[in-house]
Amino acid sequence: MRAQAASLLVLLALGGPTLAEDTEDAWLILERFRESLELQSPFSAHFLQSFTPEGFSSAETEGGTMSMSLPECLRWDYDEPFPKSFILCGDVFHYWNPGDPKGHREEIEAREQPGLDLLLLGTADLRERYSIAASVRLAESIEIVLLPLEENEYASSATLLLDSDGERLLELRYVDPDGNRTTFAISDYRAGLDSGTFNPPLDVIFEED
Repeated sequence: MRAQAASLLVLLALGGPTLAEDTEDAWLILERFRESLELQSPFSAHFLQSFTPEGFSSAETEGGTMSMSLPECLRWDYDEPFPKSFILCGDVFHYWNPGDPKGHREEIEAREQPGLDLLLLGTADLRERYSIAASVRLAESIEIVLLPLEENEYASSATLLLDSDGERLLELRYVDPDGNRTTFAISDYRAGLDSGTFNPPLDVIFEED
């Protein structure tokens, strides 16, 4: 929380960004963003994930390709040196390591998961879970900071960095209650997906978790 507030104060001190007039402006931006995500589906993009433990300045990073067909399906394929894949369609979650004969399958309440809910839920539902702490418009992006209305073990704050049109997600950042910071930087959007993208591989035996 302190880190997010400090970053916003620094941005404002630089004189570039301006605060949105009120939180309703930010909710309208988020609503248009969610509509745009579904209109653009299906698509893929490159992601770079970084994790910075509380008290550390350096981050652990890994990346790969993410695929979306909202409002139902998401897929993440991580690159070397530790390749792994995840598919979520509805509430069914498959994950496996390429080359391994076995993977895992489980059912989760995807829309209840902080982070996933920002991609899967409409703004009417998000309003019941989050408040908007700040909205900052930069020269080439829009930053919106959300705070959960109820405490949870996953996130104490979440930040969406959108492009200047509010149509594409550039970064998703969240801080967990212990102060650990996770960032997904997203780039190189590509329209369309191969058929079967969201089908788990047939040569992998999936065990129920």
